[in-house]
Amino acid sequence: MTTTTGPLTRSELLDLASGLADDFATRAAEHDRDASFPHENVELLRRENLLNFALPVEYGGRGAGLHDYALFARRLAHGCESSALGWVMHNWFAGMVATLWRGSEGELRLRLEAILEELAGGALASGMFAEPGTFGFTVSEVTAEPVEGGYRLNGRKLFWSNQPGAAFVSTSALRDRDTLLFYMGPLAEIKGLRVVEDWNTMGMRATSSNGAVFEDAFISDKWVWELPAGRYGDAVGAIGGIWFGQGVAAVYGGIAEAARNYAVEWAAGREKFPFPMGLDKKPYALMPNAQITVAEMDVLLQAMDHALRCTALDREADPNWGRDQMVEGWRTKQFVTTNAVEVVDKALSLVGGAGYHRRSPLERWYRSVRAGEFHPLAWPDLSVYSGKIALGLDPHCEPRFV
Repeated sequence: MTTTTGPLTRSELLDLASGLADDFATRAAEHDRDASFPHENVELLRRENLLNFALPVEYGGRGAGLHDYALFARRLAHGCESSALGWVMHNWFAGMVATLWRGSEGELRLRLEAILEELAGGALASGMFAEPGTFGFTVSEVTAEPVEGGYRLNGRKLFWSNQPGAAFVSTSALRDRDTLLFYMGPLAEIKGLRVVEDWNTMGMRATSSNGAVFEDAFISDKWVWELPAGRYGDAVGAIGGIWFGQGVAAVYGGIAEAARNYAVEWAAGREKFPFPMGLDKKPYALMPNAQITVAEMDVLLQAMDHALRCTALDREADPNWGRDQMVEGWRTKQFVTTNAVEVVDKALSLVGGAGYHRRSPLERWYRSVRAGEFHPLAWPDLSVYSGKIALGLDPHCEPRFV
């Protein structure tokens, strides 16, 4: 394989994603079993310049938009859902920075260019925001004390995506009740960060999303951004939320597609004794329950596909990426991830006991697809935020219920 730059045609994109997915699938079960990070998959993505998928062409990237980003993530998830999610955890950040850069000027543009230059060098981006009780985008229990040249951080984070391969990191800390700090810079420039190897989860095991502890850790103010604490939906939050939500939804939608395809192929090649009186085997495809289950999966997948595609194309056509557009994107994420679970459940029901064996990829997909509901914004937070906006309330007002 050779590394090239510039945009991919739709055909090239899908062919490349399919080839990588087929290769990733040969190692997916092993990485899942061992909860081992797929370094070799990351290297293949790097060699094809796919870590730079959302970076601007001016920085050696592919310059891809939301729609192609979602299409690629969905197809990659057919092979190894953990690798696809890790790829999204890199590219949602790259996409956010690229989008902000295109509309920036002055000092802001220079700071964004510094990030783009780091990513263009091949650094794998990672994020650690989640904490016990918060997803870390609006508030944090990690404290930030001003010191010469930057800040001293103390506290812990959960779910550090891409941790074993990360060279660039984004994270948050609270300076005071009014100011949330975002660090977006090289991992090597953080001094005093300790990895907690505690990733032993039901699914998405190969993401190796370990925890981390800041112990008088120093971060340079060169890479620090100040945002209002306790609020959501500014430019960074809105644009980042749209890229993140679209990518996450695409991965779990891809798991559902893979499960449906596997179950349909399995059912089409099987015979069964009709219950209760059948004395001769008949093609399983002739059984009404098989036909109905497949149809139910296809209805859900079609609706999920339309939601993802319309959300992406609408955003690409409209440069106004604000709070309302962000909420629309979160609703799409909620719709897709919820229905992805239902599709995988139906696929397992269609295959039956054979899918319950660990040798079946359905067993892995059944576990992994359930992680979709835990990514922010999770439904409890989204329902309140979205509902308040629809009712004409300030979504940040307290108490939550009046």
